[in-house]
Amino acid sequence: MTNVIAWEALLTTLKVIYALCMLAVLIPGLNSLFLACTYWRHRQRLPRPSDFTPPTSWPRVTVQLPIYNEGQLVIRLLRAITRLDYPRDRLEIQVLDDSTDETSALARALVERYRRAGFQIVYRHRTNRQGYKAGNLAAGLPAAKGELIAIFDADFLPPRDWLKRVVPAFQDPHVGFVQTRWVHYNAHANLLSRLVALAMDGHAIVEQGGRAAGGFFIGFDGSGGIWRRTCIETAGGWQWDTLTEDLDLAYRAQLLGWKGLYLPDVTVQAEVPETMAALRRQQYRWAKGSVQTLRKLGARLWRAPLPWQIRLEGLLHLSMYVPFPFAVLAFLLILPIGVWSPSYFNFFFWSALGGLGLAAEYLVAQTETYSTWRQRLSLLPGMAVLGIGISLTCAVGALDGLLHEGGVFERTPKALTQESAAIRPAQSAKTLYNYLEWGERLLSLYLLTSALILARHAQAAMLPWAFIGFTAFLLASQGAFLEEPQPTSTTIAPPNHHLTSLPK
Repeated sequence: MTNVIAWEALLTTLKVIYALCMLAVLIPGLNSLFLACTYWRHRQRLPRPSDFTPPTSWPRVTVQLPIYNEGQLVIRLLRAITRLDYPRDRLEIQVLDDSTDETSALARALVERYRRAGFQIVYRHRTNRQGYKAGNLAAGLPAAKGELIAIFDADFLPPRDWLKRVVPAFQDPHVGFVQTRWVHYNAHANLLSRLVALAMDGHAIVEQGGRAAGGFFIGFDGSGGIWRRTCIETAGGWQWDTLTEDLDLAYRAQLLGWKGLYLPDVTVQAEVPETMAALRRQQYRWAKGSVQTLRKLGARLWRAPLPWQIRLEGLLHLSMYVPFPFAVLAFLLILPIGVWSPSYFNFFFWSALGGLGLAAEYLVAQTETYSTWRQRLSLLPGMAVLGIGISLTCAVGALDGLLHEGGVFERTPKALTQESAAIRPAQSAKTLYNYLEWGERLLSLYLLTSALILARHAQAAMLPWAFIGFTAFLLASQGAFLEEPQPTSTTIAPPNHHLTSLPK
């Protein structure tokens, strides 16, 4: 009798855990559906550059370029920045260099050459990486001459008219920052980059656009945007107790009443990861940092004197990586639930609504932006598989963010520069990424075994999910198929892609 009671208690516990996992996966999917509908209904509310009148006197702008062992990407970056159409006497460029390799000598030589050509450009080199990118930006701010601060990472390429299309928005004294939309010059490098670019479009067009159109808080994406200096300072400046200093500062500023604007019609070219190793490092940092920001600001946001809709959407935004540990746990429960209580799956068929919400987000993003949307949406199943495959990395990153503040800022490796020894992960990080790869392999083996056992028990309801999980984690752990180069005819190469010498 005792054994029966214990068995029933165990089974009930597993069912409750599975139900919580399904709920955790469902909520962000429904939020994606909500943002897609909000964007579609209210997209005309989004500001356009034509809505703003150019100022009679252009304000002084400082462009901050935080770099760290970026190799010859710095050549291309400075070429793009120095070609910006803006009054030269109102434009200052700060090269904020944390490099520990040959990038420093190259950047210093470039800065000197542009200074002799008449640009207001300064080179600042730190001998330590305290605070990483956030610390680098903070260190450069006191010496900045601009009342507006634009930020570009090394892989970004703003168009010539970028500043003149963005700066007029700051004539509204309540605007604290403006974010522009990322597009990706290497989206067609291989299958992985095409899938990641599709996912990034969902964020850039529907998530950012939906929140902005609906009057909710938006995030700063860390690059391709511009800040009012007084907004940075009154919000507490750049801080590095999270790994997403951009999201942290954006929310602190908006909680103080500053307004964040999103300009989807103004684009800036950037790079997406082309390898699973690069994607794993990026997603781990984003997952850890966003959960750290939730820990830091979640209670403050919920207590803020704001409409409950804004507070709720803000919490959903900051908790965007929280569902990943539940998603991994749900895959682990496929076998015991399928064998011991298969009818329980029927109660959670509605969890598929979460997937429909994500599909709606990407459908809206592609149809709104591309004439070739039908061809692009054919990649949607592959993107869903990739999302499952990377879920273990995101889950561990989210748990790390829940338990720890700060941490090492592992820069996302860039495809167009050699990875020097100085920017390779530390031994502890390398061990972590190796563990994640092996974890993905073990999950794929577990789900294949689960599928075979479920098939033997004639439990077909969850067989597709077991096979999808097996495929997703196997591809993530191997990655070679996703990283095969695509034909060069489809590659959108950035300007000066092959520069190997100093500009003349």
